[in-house]
Amino acid sequence: MPGTRATLACKSSYKLPLTNDPAYREITCLDDGLWDRRLFRCLPECGSSIARGNTLIVNGFESEAGVFPWHVGVYAVKRRRDEYEQICGGTLISNNLVVSAAHCFYDESYNKLYEASKYAVAAGKHRRDWNAREKYAQQSLVESVRAGGRYQGARGNFANDIALLKLKTPFELTALVKPVCIDWDNTHEREQLQVGHSGKVVGWGKDIKGVSTRRLQEINMPFVPYDQCVSAVPADFRGYLTSDKFCAGYMNGSSVCDGDSGGGLCFEKDGIWYLRGIVSVSPENRGTCDYNSYVGFTYLSHFRDWVREAYVNATT
Repeated sequence: MPGTRATLACKSSYKLPLTNDPAYREITCLDDGLWDRRLFRCLPECGSSIARGNTLIVNGFESEAGVFPWHVGVYAVKRRRDEYEQICGGTLISNNLVVSAAHCFYDESYNKLYEASKYAVAAGKHRRDWNAREKYAQQSLVESVRAGGRYQGARGNFANDIALLKLKTPFELTALVKPVCIDWDNTHEREQLQVGHSGKVVGWGKDIKGVSTRRLQEINMPFVPYDQCVSAVPADFRGYLTSDKFCAGYMNGSSVCDGDSGGGLCFEKDGIWYLRGIVSVSPENRGTCDYNSYVGFTYLSHFRDWVREAYVNATT
């Protein structure tokens, strides 16, 4: 009815795209039956968690449910369609888009990505098992996988080791399933990626005994300057520290391992978490992870425009 006024609001886990100004949220029906301004599209809330976990995945600590609602498990679909094996981690950046590592999906024998139909993603999980009974977990098959740049796997020294997964079934955003924030303008990157600042990685990777952990683990990973990293890692590993990588971690037995690849290294600023890096490469020691060495992470900011384009296309 002309003259009718309405106040717009977003549902839980979503926010206004520009401002909380009441004038922006109020609309009026005109004489022609149309509203006096276009309705806005609510955007997902990002980067906030519902709880704090333990301080300080090898020699990490069990994470509390809901602390990192953007972390997802990436699973390979086995020959029997009802069997899934957790192979990597990933980070939710919208309700249907996940950032992970390209090497998780790459066939080194044929130098190409595997078919997207081989993978599935689960969010809101605390336990690694795909079939674990978890009230708030959500699952989706993968619709498409794209690798960043000209990814060439090991023969390219794992440069451009970033992948974007589009989900077949968008997740319903809740307190336990929520995207991380992307610092689109790099406002805080220089502050966060410097000595004395640490981010967090979570995952179900192998422990020091070589066994995948059943429950989600978290670990603190301090930023390490490039020169310090290069001088500390084995000589035959230095070639993998390509220009799109930075280092973080410890040399004291606390590290990430197989199964953690693709997970996000996130830094907190004023209660909001931002994705800075993707778990990419680490040295080996006798055929397994070297728990006493730094880890190479793919810079998200090096692929910001590519990620932004996919993000806009996925949310329109």
